[in-house]
Amino acid sequence: ASSFSLVEDAVFREFAPPSPWAIVEHSHPATQIELVFAVRQQNIEILHEVLMNVSTPHHDKYGKHLSNQALHTLIAPKVKDINAVLEYLDAQGIFNVTKLSPNGDLIQATTTIGKAEMLLGGVKYVRLRHQQSGATAHRLLSSYSLPTEVAQAVDFVSPTTHLPASRTPRV
Repeated sequence: ASSFSLVEDAVFREFAPPSPWAIVEHSHPATQIELVFAVRQQNIEILHEVLMNVSTPHHDKYGKHLSNQALHTLIAPKVKDINAVLEYLDAQGIFNVTKLSPNGDLIQATTTIGKAEMLLGGVKYVRLRHQQSGATAHRLLSSYSLPTEVAQAVDFVSPTTHLPASRTPRV
């Protein structure tokens, strides 16, 4: 496996949970979590052009939609980017890894909160509770960092800072 170096110029930011979310406690390190690595897709400009062409009534490609397989092939990440994520997870002892999409642009790693915190540069997860619905979520209150090779290969890792919308019943 290759060696990994942390991003030296990572910007560290802290976040406060948005209302009505409140911090309950630090997440227990043994709690299971499923991290999803969104590997950077290719040919997004071409995809936009194709979508515009198949949607424009007088264009010769109008109505000639891509098959699911053709779409996945068009936007598939570079193999080196998929491998950067897989090698990093393997080097860190994360072996419960699944490709969630046919082209490998979503990679799920099932691990513990403790290992996830280490993978993401030493950050700390907290358990949050939505004060109206009671829903809970494990999230970071600070930005995370990845080794340079992995950071360049992914668009984002989830769940990290984004919280789900939580609806309260209407009366």
